[in-house]
Amino acid sequence: MTDIVGSTEHVAELGDRGWRDLVQLHHGIIRDALRRHVGREVDTAGDGFFAVFDAPAAALACALDVCGDVRELGIEVRAGLHVGEVEQIAGKVGGITVPIAARIMATAGPSEVVVSGTVRDLAAGAGFRFEDLGLRELKGVPGEWRIFRVARAADDEKAATVVRASQRGDARPTRRRRVIGPGREARMVGPEPIVDPASRRAAAVRRVRSRPVWVRHRWLTAAGTVVFAGAIAGAGLLAWSPWRAPALTGVSEDSVGIVDAGRNEVVHQIEVGARPAGIAHGEGSVWVSNSGSDNVSRIDPTTRSVIDTIDVGEAPSGIAVAGGSVWVSNSGSRSVSRINAATGRVVDTIAVGNLPGAIAHGGGAIWVANTGDGTVTRIDPTSGAPGDPIAVGLAPSAIAADEAGVWVASRESAVVTRLDPRTGVASAAPIGVGSRPVALAIAGGSVWIANAGDDSVTRADIATDRVTATADVGGSPLSVAAGPAAIWVAVQEGAIHRIDPDDPNAPALRIPVGAAPQAVTLVEGAPWFLTHAAAGSHRGGTLRVVAGAGYSIDPAHFPVPELRSLFGDGLVGYRREGGIGGSTLMPDLATAVPRPTEGGRVYTFTLRSGLVYADGTPVRPDDFRRAIERAIQVEDGDFGARGSYLFATIEGAAACIDGTVSPCDLSAGIVTDTV
Repeated sequence: MTDIVGSTEHVAELGDRGWRDLVQLHHGIIRDALRRHVGREVDTAGDGFFAVFDAPAAALACALDVCGDVRELGIEVRAGLHVGEVEQIAGKVGGITVPIAARIMATAGPSEVVVSGTVRDLAAGAGFRFEDLGLRELKGVPGEWRIFRVARAADDEKAATVVRASQRGDARPTRRRRVIGPGREARMVGPEPIVDPASRRAAAVRRVRSRPVWVRHRWLTAAGTVVFAGAIAGAGLLAWSPWRAPALTGVSEDSVGIVDAGRNEVVHQIEVGARPAGIAHGEGSVWVSNSGSDNVSRIDPTTRSVIDTIDVGEAPSGIAVAGGSVWVSNSGSRSVSRINAATGRVVDTIAVGNLPGAIAHGGGAIWVANTGDGTVTRIDPTSGAPGDPIAVGLAPSAIAADEAGVWVASRESAVVTRLDPRTGVASAAPIGVGSRPVALAIAGGSVWIANAGDDSVTRADIATDRVTATADVGGSPLSVAAGPAAIWVAVQEGAIHRIDPDDPNAPALRIPVGAAPQAVTLVEGAPWFLTHAAAGSHRGGTLRVVAGAGYSIDPAHFPVPELRSLFGDGLVGYRREGGIGGSTLMPDLATAVPRPTEGGRVYTFTLRSGLVYADGTPVRPDDFRRAIERAIQVEDGDFGARGSYLFATIEGAAACIDGTVSPCDLSAGIVTDTV
């Protein structure tokens, strides 16, 4: 970074027009130097210059050249350099490195280049001399920083030569004069006696004013051309839009992606923690819960960078912002973490139900859906006190709230229930929606429901508690965000879909994102979404299990369920997904998870058709009875026959366990039939 020393005095001396002409020459010299040293101009502010380089040595050489060259204009600049990571933001450069460089520059004197210790270390041996200026406090930057004044190592010898020549009287000290021509090309001409800086400034201004009008006022000369060409080039320029951030072809896993709602393109991504699960906007930040790393990422929506990481409970899932706090449901520790948004610290941990997942704010409270025990917990946002659990049905998977009601989706029952926010009592009959509803959003007098089981999004009217439209999104929707102009749906198969709220049945606009999008929310009208790895990226490979002596994959020994599912199947199993969803019982070889009858004593399973073993032998109902009979009798080391207590309540099992019947026969308790 550079700026002109004494700029206020120069403006007073030259007047506005003269100062503007001098700054034009100053900018030309710096841009010439940037081209020579392969630097990139980022920004100019008045008489300041901001540029970036790929190598510290090139930046040092450029800064020293600029400090020397601008003296020919009768002015001096100061320069400051620092090395660090930067964030590309809409063509600009941001991050803490930028203000540090500015503060370092402010410590420099006229014609001085001052750098941080990091620059000194990286440019060692590159032909520069560093003078230690000691430790300094930089305004607004924590700690003390060691800074150095820089010169070329050869400058000492050149300076000594000039002094010796002057002492001998051999020659009058001279400088070579750099003349800036109309095309800003620099050329060296004969020696010129040293004159005072004011005369140099006046001469520089005269040189600018002596140029032809088409050189001095290129904008005026080009105006006619621009007007003439505008009609022809306008459409192409708008289509090209070089000032816009380029679209991304995809977003990597464990990231936040941002869609430009005007262009319907992904324009930015931000890496966060492992397996991000929930996202919310409020209190000047965007907050992301990371279920795989047990923390929350805080993102500055202006710089689009993570500015804080906050540890919370185990496997955080849902997240909401209200009342100066961030509320995070921890599905692995049956709790909600309350974060003070101002300090970024957890100030309370609130016990709730089993497997808390979705969380929302509305109706004067925080609402938590406890997936594991089919309840909702109401939390007072002021005191943090939880209320008594409210029963809502099987596996509540999503929740949304406003002043009119609290809407709860039950994934396994395929219904949405509306609760009175004051009493917690259902205020209307459950609304039947699509298969496996997993997300809710409220906007424009409607509730929008994402149904992962049948690739649809349902719209329910708040006034009538009825479904008014169903949109097919052609994939498994996992989240939905609703705005006045569009409904945004995260579809697991690698896309964000945009639905017209006025015509939901019209084909949705598909925006590919590469990875598998999860939760989505709106930040100042733009969709921000979370990503996991795309399903295709996890296919294939080898799993090696290191186990203790005596470990067996015999199904009768009941090995670890996560491994058992890799080499065998049962009538039912757990859903194969991380987080809360992995606790849900699903049909496997059976067509459905049965509901018990006769007072909870009878379960009836229907096998899927066409089942065969690896050798092609058909799978028959009798095979399951024989497997359970064997499990009751096969010993498993120190545990004995595990089936003897797992299946002890089946009719006929007692005789098998005490050896009265051998071999074991459960035909009275397990009745099979082939349809």
